[in-house]
Amino acid sequence: MTAFHNKTKVMKQLTLIAALFFSISSFACGNEYGYSLDGERVFTPYFYLSKNYRSFDKNRIRKRITELRKQADQTNFKTQSDIALNLMKLGHADSALMILEPLIEKYPTEYIINANLGTAYELNGKLEKALKYISEGHRINPESHLGSEWIHIKILEAKIKDKQQPGWIKNNPIVSVEDVHKSVGPRRRHQHRLNHLQLQIRTRVPFTPAPNKVIANLLRTLAEYSAKHDSYENALLAYTYLMEFDPSSKRRVSGEVRALNAKRRESGIQELPFVFKRLMERSEIDPELLLLGIDGIASELNEEHEHRIAYMDSLDNLEATIDSLEALNSSSKENQTSVKTAQNSSGGSLPIILGLLGLVLGIGGTTYFLKRKVQ
Repeated sequence: MTAFHNKTKVMKQLTLIAALFFSISSFACGNEYGYSLDGERVFTPYFYLSKNYRSFDKNRIRKRITELRKQADQTNFKTQSDIALNLMKLGHADSALMILEPLIEKYPTEYIINANLGTAYELNGKLEKALKYISEGHRINPESHLGSEWIHIKILEAKIKDKQQPGWIKNNPIVSVEDVHKSVGPRRRHQHRLNHLQLQIRTRVPFTPAPNKVIANLLRTLAEYSAKHDSYENALLAYTYLMEFDPSSKRRVSGEVRALNAKRRESGIQELPFVFKRLMERSEIDPELLLLGIDGIASELNEEHEHRIAYMDSLDNLEATIDSLEALNSSSKENQTSVKTAQNSSGGSLPIILGLLGLVLGIGGTTYFLKRKVQ
């Protein structure tokens, strides 16, 4: 490969880098810090229930079932288990059980079959059987659902108690704040902390829309945990959803939100991320007003999250492109007749890369913050 061809390829790839960054600059987004109630600015993933968390896309699920049933080997236990799961999402737990019960006889140590069968039994109201298979699935694979299935077991135990002692779930926490704190761990600056409770709530909501006493119970714990160990913003969101999933709790929650706001003021928290200012203002007037527009706010938070994922994917693509440039420049050194030219080309490309990065990131950041200011 000649030095001329090397230089041409370098310039073409630099053009691609520029195009990549200009394409993402229109939606580049950063991470805003929330506030703990001791006044510390903390990074925390916000808890919200946007449209895609609320319900299953039934048309997409029906298409998926059709695709699975067209597969050549329909008797494959993995295919059958996938069909059963999608039937559950359509509300056909009985049909799912007809598939899964014979499968568990043949594959008793298969984690997914145990988990799916336990879920089907739960949806069908057979709680003892559900607890048996969810517990067995957790024993086989304790890291399932990112390690959060211990909460699913607690939920089933609570539902059984509530069946035996009506009102138990209304008056007792399914999981404690201390349980959640132990699973999440201490607050660490700049590090994402996986919240098992948030994950389990989001997993259950499409199966159990509001109102729902189990979700309401979990939301109360999440609100109390957030106020004590996480952020004011997440506590406010959890209290808002609690009123939705348990309308009878509005009066009590109103008092708790007022107390939450009092602690915020005592901590000297003045500024909040822009999307929460509307929530805070409504909660100061009347906490029940939090329910107005919560879906819109969740949509905004979800949009920022999706943009952040796209942005990080773009950065990964950029890193791969730069790696390929480095490999190209290294390979050019093997050509003894063009070592000097190749080194000049390599040395000249680095300032161009850095210049393009600085220029485009500057433009992207300025555009983003100007949009935020206008909003």
